Amino acid sequence: MKPVNLIPTPRLDERHRKQRVRRWISACSAYSVMLLAAYCIIHATLGHAGQDLKDELSIVSNDIRVTQAKITAISPQVQEASLTLTASTAVGSQPDWSILLALLADELGNRVVLSTVRLEPTTDLSKTQPTVSAVANRYTLHLQGVGQSQALVSQYVLKLEASKLFDRIKLIDSNRGPFGAGEAVSFRLTCEFGSR
Repeated sequence: MKPVNLIPTPRLDERHRKQRVRRWISACSAYSVMLLAAYCIIHATLGHAGQDLKDELSIVSNDIRVTQAKITAISPQVQEASLTLTASTAVGSQPDWSILLALLADELGNRVVLSTVRLEPTTDLSKTQPTVSAVANRYTLHLQGVGQSQALVSQYVLKLEASKLFDRIKLIDSNRGPFGAGEAVSFRLTCEFGSR
């Protein structure tokens, strides 16, 4: 047989509701006590941290002011160094033609004189469209001068070839003719060089 509850349903609902309210009140009270205890523990451990943070903040602020003053003081030097670096980079990528001129002068001797030295970038005609690097890395040097004899001019050409700086040296022409009170040999050369 089935037990029958004679208590009216609204009363039962009211009783269950009061029990739930009591449970919630005790749970909230316990939670409040735990929060209060946690707050007390945190305050006891970190209570002086606020002052420490203020001290740290003032130290960091002072460091920032000192660093900004140093940056302001060194700024003109940095700008000057930047300009020097820019100029060095622009010039540093260019060849030092004084070395080439020194080589040409060293090989001359006392009896050969150059009257014209002209340097031109060389384009490779075998390519349909020359690249920028090919134009910038290959050069043709045109030399024109006078020597006392054909033998001295030939020796000069051989000395230039022996330097192994040039890929190809070509004697365009050499002519004997009057020079001052005597005779001399005028010559024209082309020398090709650059990276391969």
